[in-house]
Amino acid sequence: MNTVTEYCFQPDPENEIYLSFIEPSWRGTAINNALSQFLTKSARIDIADGRGEIDFWRGLDTHKKAEVLRRFGAEGTAEEKAEPEIWEVILTTQPMDFFVKAARYLTLYQIKYGRPWKASRQITGDKTRKLQQERAQKRRIRREASEQGK
Repeated sequence: MNTVTEYCFQPDPENEIYLSFIEPSWRGTAINNALSQFLTKSARIDIADGRGEIDFWRGLDTHKKAEVLRRFGAEGTAEEKAEPEIWEVILTTQPMDFFVKAARYLTLYQIKYGRPWKASRQITGDKTRKLQQERAQKRRIRREASEQGK
């Protein structure tokens, strides 16, 4: 998807002066970086917990963010699964942090539909917590076994 699209816009005065100070070849990079930051930081979500729309970064712990990602895929209902049109583009971008990718997807979803993505059932993060506890228990058992074998 390496097409060149030209956009015309009227920058705000402070952006105009900023763009005039940098090399013309860097202007596209500066604008792309600003848009990427916007997509990452503007993510809103409704996790069906009665609070309504919340900020993805401040409103969810790591376990809930992980559950959101799972809902975009195999564990989601038909309404929750990520739209291939948006998700495939998101997967090709940098960085490789999947929470950043989720945030960008959520922002694009909201821009496209005019409302935040909404979970069909409450996102609790319990499955992630349980899996984390099980992995910790297995590590503890292996560590104890290796200490007894010494």
